[in-house]
Amino acid sequence: MRTYTVYRAGRAPRALLAGLLSAFVPGAGQVYSGRWRRGLVMLSVTVAIASATLLVWRQGPIFVLQLLVRPDVLLALLVVNALVFAFHALCTLDAYRGARQPSFPLRPTPAAICAGRVAVVVLLLALVSIPHIAAAYYGYRNYDLITSVFADDEPVSPLLAAATVQPQVTSEGPENPAAAGIGAALGGSRAVPGPAAPAALPPAQAPSSWEERGRVNFLLLGGDAGPGRSGLRTDTMMVLSVDPQTERAALFGLPRNLIDVPFPKTARTGLATFPDILNALWGYATANPGLFPPSEVPGATALEQTIGGLLGLHIDYYAAVDLTGFVELIDALGGVTVNVQTRVYDAGVSPPYDGEPWIVVDLQPGPHHMDGRLALGYVRTRWATSDYDRMRRQRCVVGALDQQASPTRILRSFPRLASIIKKTMLTDIPIKRLPDLIELLTNLSTAKTVSVSLAPPAYNSGWRDGYPIPDVELIRRTVKEALRRAPELGSQTGLQTLKTGCA
Repeated sequence: MRTYTVYRAGRAPRALLAGLLSAFVPGAGQVYSGRWRRGLVMLSVTVAIASATLLVWRQGPIFVLQLLVRPDVLLALLVVNALVFAFHALCTLDAYRGARQPSFPLRPTPAAICAGRVAVVVLLLALVSIPHIAAAYYGYRNYDLITSVFADDEPVSPLLAAATVQPQVTSEGPENPAAAGIGAALGGSRAVPGPAAPAALPPAQAPSSWEERGRVNFLLLGGDAGPGRSGLRTDTMMVLSVDPQTERAALFGLPRNLIDVPFPKTARTGLATFPDILNALWGYATANPGLFPPSEVPGATALEQTIGGLLGLHIDYYAAVDLTGFVELIDALGGVTVNVQTRVYDAGVSPPYDGEPWIVVDLQPGPHHMDGRLALGYVRTRWATSDYDRMRRQRCVVGALDQQASPTRILRSFPRLASIIKKTMLTDIPIKRLPDLIELLTNLSTAKTVSVSLAPPAYNSGWRDGYPIPDVELIRRTVKEALRRAPELGSQTGLQTLKTGCA
């Protein structure tokens, strides 16, 4: 049977308008074309979907972020997005088809009109699909980030892992170029005893959960891998200790050039202390993984345990980012405003990428809004200053990012941040902890964060080859004091907060 329709000049534009209305508000096109009952049903579903979305959003950006870091929620959102797309497309096509329905048969539909209708349908479906494809893309990207970067389970206790470690001290030097300096320090051969530990280190706090201890500790590492440098050196090392109950925190900065730092009891190095400077430990552990408890990232494990032992803390998690990641993270957040304390000048700081011009830093005292490259130059330069002044600047930038990276700002940049984090960050933070940690970290304030630089001459017991040897007992006492004292007592203890130290 052949199909006959009425073709009138005014019916096609009316059908297109009805389809467009339902493309933007499902059900509106049906109401426009006079199909009230059908339109009101579809509008009711649309209002229900919009109300549920608004209800979630009204819980606040922190709540939304907590949802976006849960893989089960992301998978559910992908399914819901597919169902909403099907409903959206159905409403749009129904509105277009209903508005062009013929009133009575007359003559065959011309081929040109059929082709035009197909083109309109394709156009409407493309319009409807754009937001849903974008939502599915970002949802999948976030799911891929969470499941590939963050750990499935809690890190294994170092004491438990150490029971499975077998000594693997070989007669050959490390094969990893990043550990070349350590090979020279060990004579390029079998490990020999180094200097005795300054003091016998009792075990760090028992590796119970941080909820039981009432404190969570993060090791923050900045990797100095980039143009003109071989291997990875952790030139930035900080420990952030947070009390979940009071939301107070302490940030401890460690010099990159500490030497003779005591090895943890879990290490099987045959040495009491690490004979090279601390920023070379990552490369040493990477080249000699059997000397430390089993780990997918031996360098991070070695630093967690060694620095934790030095401070008398149990390090729960680490997060390491390289130079390019630092630059891109700051750019993704729209830059960072830092209050520069004294003039900082350097005619050339090495860039994050090969082929780029070197970074020129010339900053006068006062607030400066920095992009990623300038911020990198600011935290890396030590020309005409020192390693220890650079540590202070690094802590100030961390504090500024903490204050300025609001949940709303993070949500706005989340897709780009997800891509950057995936390619430039390593961490052992477990997925299931992310919602709790997001709420905890986003509520921190620089005014409640004690800042301590464990740098010489205050915190070293002597020197070797021009490098400071840490005063272990003093460092551990200072850490306990910083965690015990409230920030407002800083004037009585000599401690500073990130706010007062960087204002």
